[in-house]
Amino acid sequence: MSCFSSFILTKEQIDHDIDIALEGIDKALDLLMEASDYVPLPGANKVVPVIQSVVQMIKQTRANDETARNLVKSIAQLVDLLQKTREEVEAKIKEVDRLVGRKSDLDRSQISATMDDLYKDLDGVRDKADRIPRETFILKCLQSNKIASKLEGINGQITEALDKFKLKRDNITASLVEHMDSMIAEMYKMQQESKEDHDDDILLQLPHADAGYQAADHGDFLKGTRVQLLEELEAWATSPDSRPESRIFLLSGAAGMGKSTLAREVARRLEHAKHLGASFFFIRSTAGDLGSTRLVFPTIAYQLAALCPDFRPAILKAVKEYRKLPSAQLGVQLERLILEPLKDTTPGHGPVIIILDAVDECSDDLVQLFKLIKRLNDLHFPLRTLITGRPEFQVEHAVKRAGYTNLMKHFEMEHIPPEVVDADIKLFLTDRFQEKLYCGPELLEMRPNAIDALTQQAEQLFVYAQVVVEALTGQRRVEVALKHLDSFLGGKAAHGLSALDTLYLTVLDNAYTEEDMSDPDVRARVLSVIASIVVLQDQVTLDVLTPLFGLTADSAILTLKDLHSVIVYDEQNVQTGKIHPLHSTFREFIVDKERCKNANFWIDTRLYHGRLAVSCLNFLNDVLTRNICHLPDPTVHKEGVKDLASHVRQHIPLHVQYACKYWATHLTGAEFSEELSQLLQKFCTEKLLFWLEALSMMNRLDLAIHALSAMHTWYQTQANHDADILALLYDGYRLVLEYFVPINTSPEQIYISALHLMPSSRLFEQYAASASNHRSVKLVSPREDQWAPCLRVMEGHTGRVNSVAFSPDERWIVSGAGDNTVRIWDAVTGLPVKTLEGHIDEIHEVFFHPDGLHVFSCAHDETVKLWDPLSASPLMRDVSPGSGHVFSLAITHDGSKLVAGSYRRAVHIWNTEDAEVRSHPIANVFTETVAFSLDGTRVLGATRNIFIWDAETGAELMKLEGHTEHVRSAKFFPDESRIVSSSDDKTVRVWKIDCNPVECRVLNGHIGRVFSVDVSYDAKLVVSGSDDSTIRLWDVESGQNLAVYRHNSWVHCVRFSAKADRLVSGSSDNTVRVWDLAVRTTDEVHIGHSQWIACVRFSPNMKTVATSSKDGLINLWNTANGRIIRTLKGHKDGVQGVSFSSDGRYLASGGETDGLIIWEVESGDVVKNLRATTEEMECYFVLAFSPDGKWLAAASGILDPFVRFWDASNSEWTLEKQIRIDFKDAMIDICEEMQFSLDGRFLSIKTGFERFFYVWDVSTEVLQNTTEEQFKSEIDHHNYECEAGWIQSTDSSKRLCWIPESIRAGKGHAFATVDGLVCLGAGSGRFTILDMSGFSITV
Repeated sequence: MSCFSSFILTKEQIDHDIDIALEGIDKALDLLMEASDYVPLPGANKVVPVIQSVVQMIKQTRANDETARNLVKSIAQLVDLLQKTREEVEAKIKEVDRLVGRKSDLDRSQISATMDDLYKDLDGVRDKADRIPRETFILKCLQSNKIASKLEGINGQITEALDKFKLKRDNITASLVEHMDSMIAEMYKMQQESKEDHDDDILLQLPHADAGYQAADHGDFLKGTRVQLLEELEAWATSPDSRPESRIFLLSGAAGMGKSTLAREVARRLEHAKHLGASFFFIRSTAGDLGSTRLVFPTIAYQLAALCPDFRPAILKAVKEYRKLPSAQLGVQLERLILEPLKDTTPGHGPVIIILDAVDECSDDLVQLFKLIKRLNDLHFPLRTLITGRPEFQVEHAVKRAGYTNLMKHFEMEHIPPEVVDADIKLFLTDRFQEKLYCGPELLEMRPNAIDALTQQAEQLFVYAQVVVEALTGQRRVEVALKHLDSFLGGKAAHGLSALDTLYLTVLDNAYTEEDMSDPDVRARVLSVIASIVVLQDQVTLDVLTPLFGLTADSAILTLKDLHSVIVYDEQNVQTGKIHPLHSTFREFIVDKERCKNANFWIDTRLYHGRLAVSCLNFLNDVLTRNICHLPDPTVHKEGVKDLASHVRQHIPLHVQYACKYWATHLTGAEFSEELSQLLQKFCTEKLLFWLEALSMMNRLDLAIHALSAMHTWYQTQANHDADILALLYDGYRLVLEYFVPINTSPEQIYISALHLMPSSRLFEQYAASASNHRSVKLVSPREDQWAPCLRVMEGHTGRVNSVAFSPDERWIVSGAGDNTVRIWDAVTGLPVKTLEGHIDEIHEVFFHPDGLHVFSCAHDETVKLWDPLSASPLMRDVSPGSGHVFSLAITHDGSKLVAGSYRRAVHIWNTEDAEVRSHPIANVFTETVAFSLDGTRVLGATRNIFIWDAETGAELMKLEGHTEHVRSAKFFPDESRIVSSSDDKTVRVWKIDCNPVECRVLNGHIGRVFSVDVSYDAKLVVSGSDDSTIRLWDVESGQNLAVYRHNSWVHCVRFSAKADRLVSGSSDNTVRVWDLAVRTTDEVHIGHSQWIACVRFSPNMKTVATSSKDGLINLWNTANGRIIRTLKGHKDGVQGVSFSSDGRYLASGGETDGLIIWEVESGDVVKNLRATTEEMECYFVLAFSPDGKWLAAASGILDPFVRFWDASNSEWTLEKQIRIDFKDAMIDICEEMQFSLDGRFLSIKTGFERFFYVWDVSTEVLQNTTEEQFKSEIDHHNYECEAGWIQSTDSSKRLCWIPESIRAGKGHAFATVDGLVCLGAGSGRFTILDMSGFSITV
């Protein structure tokens, strides 16, 4: 309802007082004018004054009331209509504003025109009103009739204007609705476009290669050729058949037969028919994306999302999650980006085809790629793969090993009859000469037999005909074209050269004469352009090629035009089009001195790798800076950067991106020089960290690991190498390995976390100043003096890791654990590759089959399983011998036989091919370890003694006695002359068995049971792992303990790499670790304890922090410098909880066996030993002083279910009370947390396993009905917490800095924080104090 509706004068109200009505009209007009300020009604500012003048006149004219009343009625109706119009306009504006989410801009032109018309219709009303006399009452009476007449005239004019306005305002509403609908439609369109742009941004953040068929396209397919083969391919591609055997088509043929041209034509046709899913055209390179499998599956996923709308939403969702992974191996890529998103696609979906062309040009393992491609068969709809390649060994080997033989269609192009191929080539040449070549018809007139001659010379190679045509393309002078044609027709193959090689030489000679190539400038640019298609690692554009080779764009384009018959470029888009060879055979020809007989054109790859290395390093040294993408806040994690890809494109030019990716590839392929040495030194000393930043922003940080590792290995071999550079390369490699996760999350973490926490090293010395960032963590504790030997910590298992092994090629690591899973890891990066699930109980042993493709495992569930990790259903079969819980397993060197030891006192041998178990076991003993000799003729097992049996007959050949406890592990030496063993007796023994009597050397050093041993392949080293949490490296000849490495808990398994340069281990800390054996550490612990730290507690004044440990010691540390103030010795075994008294004078500690000790902090003296029982063992896991200093409370667990309270207010420390803890029906549990309330009235306990939480009133001992959340909300607040390696604010959960696993708190009690300090006690015994005050401005 309008504001004015109550003032409309109806017939019944006609006698109401005019003044009241006019007052209402005045108010309504005022509101209308005020509202126009924020809801404009165009034209109201002109109309309202006219009406106001009439109202003013009526107020002053008090005669002729009846006429005045009629006029007031008309005015009221007009004002009411104006008010309603304004309200409708306002409502529509608000509706549009709400829909578009912002202030809208409705088109008010029609409203304005209507108001202008109203104003015109009222034209003259104001003048008439002004002319009505406003004299005395007597004069008004005398002129009453005259006034009445004027009022009636005004009224008539207003009424007429009102009627017209009524008609027009209906059109206003309709116009508003129409315009609003238009705006909403436009808004929806913009939202869709915005969403599509956002989706495109998400897809662009997925690393992918420009490998589609369009990028590789360099020639039209001639209709009418390869007709039968194309029909067969199209029929296969579009068939609704979804059987696995119809999913893969292999098209093979020799180089130059036209496979890629055919693949491109198939791709074009399938895209037109909406059946193409993706295409990846391989191009040979050492490290480039198009020559490896690294980006095959991300590229396929990217194209599937672009070409198949049905798949786009699911793939987009998968990409969002995939971006969170630090990096991913091929299997993970396939699962996350393709199999998972497409798993719900219905069988009725039409066929979708993926094309992989020229797989023979892939430098990576094709077996793995082919096995993963086979997993596409598991999808419910027909997702098919067309593969093309040369019939080379690697392709045929991969086909066989991947099990494609019965799962694919195979067409060999060599089987096409020669006459059919010749006919196609002849058709191609005829078409090109008659239709495409400018001088073609004239050439055929002068050389009528040219087509036949060229067809014969082509020798069934389409590429020959294509090169001829390309060489003649663009020639407009007949005499020049004829000269070139004659050179092709008259070219005789030299001895040892093919017709194609001869053609290539002729083409080059025609393009550049001997005289041309004698000009140094010409020679330099020609060879640079040719070299670009040979040594560059990716297909590049002109704006990448020219700066890398130091060419001008004009000179490069001129050269490309001259070489257009062998090098393809996009004449329409010269700057941005990709440059590549017409055919891979030219690239192979030009680098082979035996084939490229003209030395003017031969490309020395080492020379040009060197030149490119110089260019790359120059660009990196000139361009790289900190925060290269100029982010306003570089500390923001990459996932929070809007449109990261556009930042990269804007600030890291393409040629610099190329240099970032491939400088190391070119350098390691070059002849080292002084120039390169100087450039490398500048890069390592000034730009190394900026390079890591750039790679992270490009989402290619994984390249840094391989680049730095390869560079370090290569640089070591160079004569007179610089020790500083070598050290920086190694330090950079270790930095990326250790801090890959945070740097890949946010490059600024290099300066926030990595530089501050890394050990003293050449890189730290060089770049320490770069870490002067106020928003960073500061290391208070002394810095480690060298890199730890642990290269990578692999986290993922949720149970103890019982077995580990390298794959034969050392690319992978397999682990088996108490969480019933087998896991595959990347041995270089430490990233997870695959989790294999199928066992239902703890896994005891895992290893790779010698073929490197399959994995065996045995478990407590009485099974032995064979896995194919690359398969969608990796569990191939159960090969159990049926002998009970299988505890140990081994395989012969040739992979033909398995041996297993079980709890049922049986040792079985069986064939791996058919899993046929021998009818009788070869031995009747319980053994935790079995092993074959290298030749497979002997088997060993062990109880307390070690037995060697004949593998065929089971006869006992030897029995070795000496261990005094159960033997856990034993291995033959590679030469079979010795055996190494380990035992619960804490010793490692090396037995020399090729002499009589047997000689035995005992290796002592472990202080716990020795669970695992291994011997290096060169028989020089032995390694052992123990429940004392250490790994020990031994020299075989001397028996010397060379190194000690530490886990955070028991070490269950150790294995050497084949080269014995690395070691892999598994532990009860649930981790798998890879160790660098070049770094040898002693048993001395420099910062902390010798065993795991149980508890960390601050003193009340925060100047001191106490740590307790399994080693039985308590250390008091200075929080200002992280150094030990004193060590408290008094407990006979490990120490659990510690707590300071409220005044800081005393420290209480709880031993694992000997109760409580009260220490005086200042002197370190023992004040009191407290025992509550007469039991031999009295343990306290948690303890706390009350804030008022009255009580010391302590508790243990289910075996001693009491909280005990000692009176801490007097020197007697008397036991005053104890409260029983209700552990209910738990079989085992311990007390994990204990806290007093701030006033000391209440005490809380939280248990570790069942997570029970109790609160008691200390004085009454009554259990309270208080939740954990309620209780903790009232006690001291901690600023920081640690989650998955990130220290984050407890208020905002903002991840501030990342800490490596080596210093993380091993237990919950070993993490403490007060104000800006964080203290961490690691499972290795290392203690660290961090200053977080630099984050106070951001927390």
